[in-house]
Amino acid sequence: MVAVSSRFTLSLQDWKLFTSALFTWGVIGILGRQALPDASGPRWAAIGLFLLFGLLFGLVATQRLQRGVGWAIAVQALAIVGIIMLTRQPHPFVLLFFILSAEAALLYRGRALVAWLVGFFGLTFLAEWYSQGTPTVIWDALLLTAGYGFFAAFAAVMRQVEEARAETQRLLEEVNEAHRRLQYYMQQVEELAAERERNRLARQLHSTLGHRLGLAEMHMQSLQQWLPREATRDFALALEQIQEALSDVRRVVATQDETVDDLAAAIHKLVQEFTQATGIPVDVEFAPHLNDLPRGVRLLLYSAVQEGLSNIRRHAHASRALLALRDDGGRVVLVLEDDGVGPSPDTPWQEHGFGLRGLAERLARWNGSLQLERRKPQGARLVITLTPPHAPEEGPTPRA
Repeated sequence: MVAVSSRFTLSLQDWKLFTSALFTWGVIGILGRQALPDASGPRWAAIGLFLLFGLLFGLVATQRLQRGVGWAIAVQALAIVGIIMLTRQPHPFVLLFFILSAEAALLYRGRALVAWLVGFFGLTFLAEWYSQGTPTVIWDALLLTAGYGFFAAFAAVMRQVEEARAETQRLLEEVNEAHRRLQYYMQQVEELAAERERNRLARQLHSTLGHRLGLAEMHMQSLQQWLPREATRDFALALEQIQEALSDVRRVVATQDETVDDLAAAIHKLVQEFTQATGIPVDVEFAPHLNDLPRGVRLLLYSAVQEGLSNIRRHAHASRALLALRDDGGRVVLVLEDDGVGPSPDTPWQEHGFGLRGLAERLARWNGSLQLERRKPQGARLVITLTPPHAPEEGPTPRA
């Protein structure tokens, strides 16, 4: 048996053909009632073969029959011949070969389809000869076979249209996937360029501002012992501000140089250093699979935690804090809470310093947002939400 080369799929156009074939089958059954033999045995045998043809056609057309499709078509053809031999009336039952030709054209192509059509011609000729036994039967068979060819060609065209539509859909999906990959890589390149610029600025600040702040710190420490007692307090506060500014410059440079390959380990280390320096315990909740985030997102989340802990150290006067990093249906949510004094309800977070504003600008490049609000009964809550891009899966290279 010749192997099937293309399976029949039921699209909108195929349903029209399927419905038309069933309608034709029903009409042939109605018209063939008068040709059924009077004897009970041959009559029911012919009806059974007719119903068997319709059942096999439905199973093949709806792909309920996964194996032996070629055998099903052969059985349908033999069923037609059997009906004609039982009734000794080729018409209208021979018209079932029209349906069978279209069915074969949807399943086969090329030489395989021609072989089926030649077989249908041979069976039609034998059935006509058996039932009529006249010399003109060959012309009747040739005329019917021409009809088989027409129906087969029509079904083949529909199959080609369906295959072209499926190929177009496949190419469209490949184009969409390529576009998604291009967007992802462009975003990665953009973030990498921005990160390099931040590194350059951070090192420039360290080499200029950091150097000058360091010199100022040294001179002020030397001058502190010569100040009058009434100026000591203000001088100490000024020195403390210079030391914090110098610490901030060094922290920014260190952050830019941080690779954050293991986000969980980097955050736990940051929290540990914070607790050792301030005595404020921090409860940490971390979703482990977030370590697989893109490098730029990991660094951004690390910077956000660093900025949030720095604000708690400077302004919160808290006794405890909570840090949670969760996955909320594809979105990454970072929550940092404390039980300190909390931000002023009359002052928007945009006015709380350059650190949060710079962080919000970086978040915008990753479709992220930042919110700073008061907790009840006291404290602050920093909520950061972003939707990281997912690296496209590497698949086969799209065909040209």
